[in-house]
Amino acid sequence: MGDVVMQSSFVRWLRQINPQAKISFLTSKEFGSLVTELEEVDEVILYERMSGLKDIKQIIQLSKRLTDVDFVFDLHANTRTKLLSLFMLAPFLKVDKRSTLRKILVSTKKDFLVATSTQHFRTIEDFSFLSGLPIEKEDLYRTQGVLSKTTLTKIRSYKSRYEKSIVISPVASFESKRWPMEKYQELINLISSDKSMSEFKIKIIAGPGDAYCEDLGKGNNQVENLQGKTSLKETIEEISKST
Repeated sequence: MGDVVMQSSFVRWLRQINPQAKISFLTSKEFGSLVTELEEVDEVILYERMSGLKDIKQIIQLSKRLTDVDFVFDLHANTRTKLLSLFMLAPFLKVDKRSTLRKILVSTKKDFLVATSTQHFRTIEDFSFLSGLPIEKEDLYRTQGVLSKTTLTKIRSYKSRYEKSIVISPVASFESKRWPMEKYQELINLISSDKSMSEFKIKIIAGPGDAYCEDLGKGNNQVENLQGKTSLKETIEEISKST
């Protein structure tokens, strides 16, 4: 999800340098709602991740659909996009994810990325040779999209009597990236036991597939567990409302 959010700036930059281009955004089905309200995107193509031969077959079918593409900007450079590149004639321009520098940061805590631009703009700068135009960063930062009335009504239905809230999101794609659930429970208990924090509502946000979060804060009246109950847009709104 983070990659999709950060690359929205890249899409806006593409539109700046080529206003007449048709821009299609290919992403996993669960992240589609993050892209549909980007006004610079002409077409959102949703991909449902599978496994084994079913996944390969779907990639081949997708390549047959994308026959009128001039360039593919591979902003994730994973196994699926590498496989897709084998079946397409269009040139793939792959993002430099600075994997080596990131591994050094994790393993040695030496940050060689600190002097570079933010991740939002590294990709843009890497492909700046495609245009002689200056990068208007203020335009690329602007927020896109407006929540629908239906979404706002649903969000308000979750609003508790508490005026202040603390949002905890214990999720990560891989287990190795997650802080242990018992540590989150300890954190919740510490907040609840602090009298100065009694006015805060503790909200747990997680997706439908993050079942390992469903028991966090169970039996604690200060906790509202929204695991699997909010869409991506609603989750973003909950975070924006938090203290």
